[in-house]
Amino acid sequence: MRSKFTSAVLLTVLGGGLAYAPPQIGQVSVDYTCSEETQSYHVGLEAMSEVSVGAPAPPGNFTYDFGATAGADEISFTWSAPAGQMFQITAPDGWDTLEAQLDTRWGGVDNPGGGVSDTNPTVQIEGAAGEPLVSSSKRIALSGPGGDYGFGFVRFALTPGKVYQFTSVTLSTTVPDTYAVDFDVPVDNTPTLDGRATKMGDPSPPDPGQWITLVPIPSAPGGTVPTLSEWGVICLVLGLALCAMARMRKMKLQPGSAMG
Repeated sequence: MRSKFTSAVLLTVLGGGLAYAPPQIGQVSVDYTCSEETQSYHVGLEAMSEVSVGAPAPPGNFTYDFGATAGADEISFTWSAPAGQMFQITAPDGWDTLEAQLDTRWGGVDNPGGGVSDTNPTVQIEGAAGEPLVSSSKRIALSGPGGDYGFGFVRFALTPGKVYQFTSVTLSTTVPDTYAVDFDVPVDNTPTLDGRATKMGDPSPPDPGQWITLVPIPSAPGGTVPTLSEWGVICLVLGLALCAMARMRKMKLQPGSAMG
């Protein structure tokens, strides 16, 4: 077993590689940057539109020893848009069911005995705009001793015709200190934000195209909002200008101050 000082790191998975931040005992954070858009549409017994924005490739290994830390561990998964961009879901009309899902998983051997299963993990949405997202189901699960399987997902029910925007979603839970599985296995799927629309029977809706996509983060109304330090400079300049105007006015009012 690795020492708690070497295994208890903040693990960051960025698209196609692993990056380690300074050690933080009992906390593991897995971060995915999703940047590649795909979409498909087909009509059979039911019409289906599937779209996604995913990481460019499977991001490497999930590596963490839960038995090497003192006390409980915090584990979180974050799906983020690239810098300067946000996710936009434009839920199409004319479909029976509409949903979006964020998920990740790794390993292939599951042993539920002694494992972790949280069906109510915390969901934190950053940069939200438009219609609020409401989760319909969510879960984080980790295999018990002898297994190497784990996953996390959160699913959102969507309303046709509504637009949802956000920059990232984080799913997190607390792993009890009695849990001691040591993971070092590939994340064997590409972490994605997926969307699915389905409809049974005729007529089939037309192909809605890429209805989950990346868009630029809009600028603040009226341009960039000044920072507190910038406001201080502005107030100083205005104050000096007002003082100068008041001094000039006072000089004009004094006897003999006028010329000519």
